Amino acid sequence: MRFVPRAALRGGDRPSVAALLLLWGLVALVIGARRPSPPPLVVEPASSVERLQVDLNRDPWPRLTLLEGIGETLARRIVEVRESLGGFRRIEEVLEVRGVPDLPVRRALESGLIVPLDEGARERETAP
Repeated sequence: MRFVPRAALRGGDRPSVAALLLLWGLVALVIGARRPSPPPLVVEPASSVERLQVDLNRDPWPRLTLLEGIGETLARRIVEVRESLGGFRRIEEVLEVRGVPDLPVRRALESGLIVPLDEGARERETAP
């Protein structure tokens, strides 16, 4: 004896089910077509983007982590030393902080990624 499920479709039901599935697919297609498309991605040309600079005498520790070789712990240590000194006046003072990598920091200074320390020192000295 062969088992036949009770829910099996009879021959006459198949076209009706096929028509319902086709109708459901068309409804899903129309609903999907009505969704608004995301706005286009606009990329600014390099000339109009502000150049990133890190100010070792003013920026908080999260911004210092943008420098190569400086993670959270080292950035926090730099801020602590900066506050104890009242600000850095020479790059050598920064390099004396335990763990600061010499070469990447010097490269960042030469490339303009770090605001020159003498500018920051002049601003502090002229501030009331």
